[in-house]
Amino acid sequence: LDLLDDGAKTSAGNVRSKVVASASEALTCYRRAAKLRVSAPTKSNANSSRSHCIVQISVRQEPAGCSEGQVEQPIVGKVVLLDLAGSERLKKSCSSGERLGEAKFINSSLQALGSTMRALREQRDFVPFRDSPLTMVLQDTFGG
Repeated sequence: LDLLDDGAKTSAGNVRSKVVASASEALTCYRRAAKLRVSAPTKSNANSSRSHCIVQISVRQEPAGCSEGQVEQPIVGKVVLLDLAGSERLKKSCSSGERLGEAKFINSSLQALGSTMRALREQRDFVPFRDSPLTMVLQDTFGG
């Protein structure tokens, strides 16, 4: 995963962005993204997700019209759909080679996500956003 960090925000380098005008178009984009997910069989699961999928939908509503002398700001919102690859017990899945490396990375990123969420919930002074590419990309979603 290539990460881009501009100092204010971290994003994945292979992000695709598309302006859509309807829910139907957004759903089409999501379906395309879902097809790019990597899956492979393991002993535990015949169609095991080997990657996480993050879909961010930003919505912007422009002001309908303003009275003379008034400046109205657009309303902006963001929804993040996060489909995580599942963790697996390495002994049970009998993963080896490339699958073993993927499983270790998935398990590590899920552990980092849990640690980050726990630190936020407990309002700790330090939140470990930089422990994983997943938590780095999601940092602004968490408000960090």
